[in-house]
Amino acid sequence: MTPPLIDPALRSCADTLDAIAHPPTATITPREPAESVAQRLHTLRSLCQGPAGGGVRLRGRLGEGGMGEVLLAEQVSMERDVAVKRLKPEARNDYSTLKLLQEAWVTGYLEHPNVIPVYDITVDAQGSPLILLKRIHGVAWGELMDDPETVRRRWGAADLLEWNLRVLMQVCDAVQFAHARGIVHRDLKPENVMVGEHGEVYVVDWGIAVTLREELASRLPLANKASELAGTPCYMAPEMLGRPGDQLSPRTDVYLLGAMLYEIMLSARPHPGNSFAEILASVLASPPPIPDDAPQELTRICTQAMALHPHDRHASALDFKLALEGFVRHRGSRRLARRASRRLEQLYGELAQAEPGQRDPERHLRLHRLHAECRFAFREALKEWPENGAAQRGLRAATLSMVEYELDNHDARGAATMLGRISEPPPPLAKRVAEAERRDEHERARMAMFRGGGLRPALRYPARLALSVGLGAGVPLLLAELASPAGSVGREPGLLPLLACAALLALMVERFVLRAPPSRSARAAATPDPGEALRLPAAARSPLAVFRDLGVDAVDRTYVELRDLRSRTRGAATTSLQPPR
Repeated sequence: MTPPLIDPALRSCADTLDAIAHPPTATITPREPAESVAQRLHTLRSLCQGPAGGGVRLRGRLGEGGMGEVLLAEQVSMERDVAVKRLKPEARNDYSTLKLLQEAWVTGYLEHPNVIPVYDITVDAQGSPLILLKRIHGVAWGELMDDPETVRRRWGAADLLEWNLRVLMQVCDAVQFAHARGIVHRDLKPENVMVGEHGEVYVVDWGIAVTLREELASRLPLANKASELAGTPCYMAPEMLGRPGDQLSPRTDVYLLGAMLYEIMLSARPHPGNSFAEILASVLASPPPIPDDAPQELTRICTQAMALHPHDRHASALDFKLALEGFVRHRGSRRLARRASRRLEQLYGELAQAEPGQRDPERHLRLHRLHAECRFAFREALKEWPENGAAQRGLRAATLSMVEYELDNHDARGAATMLGRISEPPPPLAKRVAEAERRDEHERARMAMFRGGGLRPALRYPARLALSVGLGAGVPLLLAELASPAGSVGREPGLLPLLACAALLALMVERFVLRAPPSRSARAAATPDPGEALRLPAAARSPLAVFRDLGVDAVDRTYVELRDLRSRTRGAATTSLQPPR
């Protein structure tokens, strides 16, 4: 991407900063008119009441910056250790004094758990301000951001990313509170966040803060009149460059919160460069690019927070914090989805080795076990976060792959069961499953018809009657005829064939009629076109099909014939069994 053009005023400023070798991570303090400095200094000096020395005993130095230093001291009246912030002797002038008093006033004005408490403002023997602050036993967040061992050892946090995000969320609390009180920090960066020995978080260095309220203009510069380049270059928002028409707002701090998130994600500052011109060009090219392998949800949050135009960013620090909370809350769901995705890859591998139509029992069990594990993990992920898109897609893909597997192995019922677990299944696949179910139902009905016959329940009584005639009368007579001497039992020459036919008919009735017939829907599915079977050649049809196609009338005629046969058989049996005279 071609870097944006820098206007001559900004390039001149960048050249000046390069000339004085200003570090890109150090804060640029804006210059103000002497008149406004004198007015605010007069107001703030009125806060410095009390005896010289302020009732503190100085002990030693805790740290120092460009203009000031922080000393360890004892507050005599309270017998407690405090931190005392004051100006270095060589930096004592009206402007530096104003900045120190402004920071002290803002810090005291923002009474919040994530802002260091100010105990008092006094002066030393030379009349220079002394700011009494709570002593913090901690370290700058910037030193811990990429140090997982220290974080684990001191606070027991095994997940460095989550720990950093929770620190950032506490920074958001302090910033949101400041905005509610009409204060914009405009120099948020990891070095300006302290982490105490118990994990408490404090936002510090409010020295270049501005106000959004007219009633506070006697103590702080107004945001709508802050037109000088100010802040830390490698974190700076575009409107902090002091260009005409740009104006500071709470969304300026939102950009800086996004810049810290960028550093958490990539362990790099958002606006690098070998010169200030390159750094300012990067600022104007916001948002900075983020690699594709970064967490997508964090990328979206960071990109929105660091949008070039303020109206495209999160509306407030609270909205930014809620987005981070959502990401942290969803991490467990994402972990489950990633674990399920690994099982899904194994499932795909097993499916690739499966031969269509050849079901290996062992592979079949492995496939269903892998699918069950995938389904369970994806569903648990969705239980924690119903909007988890990766889990939704994974669950759907796993189920669809098993539908295809069941279809390839001619298991329509299994495919239909799997498909029923999917909302809005693909229409082509749903059509294939429906067709497979129809074929399967047709085959089951055909097999049931073959095994159980096609007679309706009303015809079972005649069939049983025929069986009774055949077995109750025909078989004994047939056996007696075969066992007796020729001509001693039968009186009629055609009786033996008739009895054999009766017994055979009885066996056929038992085999093909007295089984439970299929349901009406099964018969309808089995014979979608009743006339189709009758149109086939007789040689192409089984005897059972021919018998079925004859219909009810033919069965009724058979019943009449069986009744007459039974009457004749009874008469013949009575005559044959009479003893000879």
